[in-house]
Amino acid sequence: MNFFKIFTIYFLFFLSFLSLFVCGVSAEINKSSTLIIKPPTVIVVNNSSVKMGDDFEVSGYSSPDSKIEIKINDIIESEVMTDNSGFYSVSLDTKKIGSGIHYVKAREISESSTSGFSVSRAFKIFESEKILKADFNNDGVTNPSDWNIFLFRWGSEDLKLQDKIDLNKDGKVDVTDFSIFLKQIKFQSIK
Repeated sequence: MNFFKIFTIYFLFFLSFLSLFVCGVSAEINKSSTLIIKPPTVIVVNNSSVKMGDDFEVSGYSSPDSKIEIKINDIIESEVMTDNSGFYSVSLDTKKIGSGIHYVKAREISESSTSGFSVSRAFKIFESEKILKADFNNDGVTNPSDWNIFLFRWGSEDLKLQDKIDLNKDGKVDVTDFSIFLKQIKFQSIK
């Protein structure tokens, strides 16, 4: 093994140890007998963009059978209980939140203490007059990222993936679907 690999392994080990110490991954009792709780994780399920009117799903993990408080832009939106594995999930109404860029975070609340907040996750709620069939990554625009997805699915032998780019829903993926995709990109550049 060369020096760089050895250094990297030791450095990662050090960071792991440091995160255990600083973040309190294992619950510890401090001098005042208060339980230190690690903040829950936040996983934004439907990508980072959602169309106005669609539900926005937030999920993550924390301590089993615990209460989770979810805030969007520092306003409490929801409280949910984790299951016996620590998983939680909640759907939020985007109409109540409004369009724009927002930040979601969560924390665990128990009778004896409250965790700090999780890392904030950004997401966007967009309004669209026209539903973009070719917006494959659901970010509100048809752009080169969608082009990459289109090409990957076009060349795939997986029929389920190919069906996702059948934009005119005629049961086959052909030049017509390609044309619809190009029109979506043109529509985006004009708008």
